[in-house]
Amino acid sequence: MNAHDTYVSDSTYEKLKKVGFDWDYWDRLLNMFAKRPQVSLSVAQKWLREYTDGHVIVMPSTSNGSYFYGIYARVQDRETRGYYFNKVCYGGLDNSYTYEEALEKGINEALDIMLEGGNQ
Repeated sequence: MNAHDTYVSDSTYEKLKKVGFDWDYWDRLLNMFAKRPQVSLSVAQKWLREYTDGHVIVMPSTSNGSYFYGIYARVQDRETRGYYFNKVCYGGLDNSYTYEEALEKGINEALDIMLEGGNQ
């Protein structure tokens, strides 16, 4: 099997940093010669799930063999550090995304929701 990670784009990485994404020591050590850390889509997805309670899921389309994404995001209140916002949305239903494209688009949309502070 030839499995490999797909990494987030530069714009996604910048959004991740804005919402608090940080590398632990080992990740920094492994990436110390890189222009910027190489964050895999799966690491970004896991971080969103574990540290922000934002869930991005990718599902296959039954019509054309492509994929679409779903987001359940809970945005953190900056003052109380509690959570106050929930949003469920689906994207890519009318597009032909690969799994990785759908995952990055879902991560980006979840980050945009968090950066905007939700629909208040």
